[in-house]
Amino acid sequence: MGRSEKGTAASWEEVQRHSAYIRGKAVEQFIRLYQIVEDRACDVFKWGDETEYMMMRLDHKEKTARIILDNDEVVKDLEREDGHSEPRPSTWVVETPAHMVESLPWKPFTDTAADFASVEKNLFLRRRQLNAILQKRSPTTGRDEEDIGLCITAFPRSMCQNITERRGGIGGCQIPIFKDIATDIGKLDGPLSWNKKLKECTDPTLDSPLFALGVSATQVTVQGKDLGEARVLHDQLLPISPIMMALSAATPILHGYLTEWDCRWNVPRFACDCRTAPERGLEPLQDKSYRIPKSRFGTSIGYVSSKNASLNDVHFPYHEETYKQLSKEGIDCSLARYMARLFVQDPLYMLEEHLSQDASDIGHLQNFLMTNWQLVRLKVPPEEGDVGWRAEFRTMEVQLTDFEQAAYINFMILLTKAITALQLDFVIPISQTDANMDKAPLRDALQKQEFLFRVEPFLGVEERIVCEMSIDVIINGGLTTAGIEFPGLVPLVRRYLTTLELGENGFRPQMEGYLTLICDRAAGRVPTTAQWIRDFVQNHQEYQNDSAVTERTNYDLMKICNDISQGRVEALHLSPY
Repeated sequence: MGRSEKGTAASWEEVQRHSAYIRGKAVEQFIRLYQIVEDRACDVFKWGDETEYMMMRLDHKEKTARIILDNDEVVKDLEREDGHSEPRPSTWVVETPAHMVESLPWKPFTDTAADFASVEKNLFLRRRQLNAILQKRSPTTGRDEEDIGLCITAFPRSMCQNITERRGGIGGCQIPIFKDIATDIGKLDGPLSWNKKLKECTDPTLDSPLFALGVSATQVTVQGKDLGEARVLHDQLLPISPIMMALSAATPILHGYLTEWDCRWNVPRFACDCRTAPERGLEPLQDKSYRIPKSRFGTSIGYVSSKNASLNDVHFPYHEETYKQLSKEGIDCSLARYMARLFVQDPLYMLEEHLSQDASDIGHLQNFLMTNWQLVRLKVPPEEGDVGWRAEFRTMEVQLTDFEQAAYINFMILLTKAITALQLDFVIPISQTDANMDKAPLRDALQKQEFLFRVEPFLGVEERIVCEMSIDVIINGGLTTAGIEFPGLVPLVRRYLTTLELGENGFRPQMEGYLTLICDRAAGRVPTTAQWIRDFVQNHQEYQNDSAVTERTNYDLMKICNDISQGRVEALHLSPY
């Protein structure tokens, strides 16, 4: 979500006072960096994942599960241990919420069969490393308590307060509680009971960006051979985003209640919305302000490739002065407008020690790049080294087991390879991707919703036919409502795999195991993690058909999730219906 930085956080009043200066310096930093890396080419395809873990303590005597708020010290211990292990499996970074850490592979993967096959083992080593540190740090581990790091989505610091202050008050995320036969919204108690005072609300509201930044995710980043290919991958992955969100759904519980959502995305989408009333269209615009149609944790500000510009059919304003400045420096219209849309937003934070920066610094630029959390992010290369232009895919939920994580990660990387090798084209109007994103987080969206998707997924097909399809058809292939056979994303990946001359024993069977899971989830033969969690709660002995997840239910759920993750018990959530 967002990483913690060292320094003295300035007050929101100070950030506002320096906002124009920070934006101006950020634009200058981008222009300088762009002129250095514009033509950077990369012959080797590289990629990686970012997997987030929640740290928690299971009290086996009291039957409770509590988060551990100590990520700074845990990451320091992980870094010390990493320095003595060879090969190093991972890099660890502190996330904004103190109970979360993020892991990355120590070095990028490539497109060799050995690297694809090593992902699951690498994830296993990361999780084992984190758990070993947590157990070593805990004085009570091994008796009645157990400290664990778990890939589960939902159980900050200055930037969170600034989101609220910029908006002009608490925004919040109104949660649609799942209405079971005994659910009574007026009698909800626990951490959300105060919301009964909000007469306009019928459901509880999360009132802080902290809640949004405290949900885990998996991101994958792919490096294009050059800027042009990175822009293509950015655009092609956008329509895939809602599909993979629903397919990886893992968040049916928020703050102690079953909800009408199966995914995390709407929590940061609403809770991290820092737009003012005029920007949201609720009050008249003030001087030099814009109507901004989406939260900065929204869907997308638009396609970045010039050939897809006509499909940017949702108006999103751009900072006109910045656009003129970028265009004057020779940056093409589509990229200049894409970047100028980022600079419509104000900077969200400022560290007092870093207000003045050297010409070679990119701190102010990162302030804008890292606080616009879209479905897919175009990532600018650093000045030094051989890292190229990249696209970051951001919508997948974390999975319980290393096998599942590896399946989703490998599938997405193989799909990006298929996109370039087979010249696939999934691009649809941005408004249609937005419509799909409204459906994707909903309860049982995988089985109950249909999504707008392009029927003829190949470049060169003149007529762009878009129709509604089930995720089963999108993933596995089948007849669409337009009466046209859609080939399916997994069959397209398999077609790409047949073009490779890899030769390594066991690679294809291992990849087929991952693809089978993706196919079975899409077809409803295997439940999503969200469906399995929901079933676990509703079949628990303490469940009163009232949507509430009790303390004991929470403990039992976290315990079995950990046991599954550690391989102590059978992965029941992977069993076919």
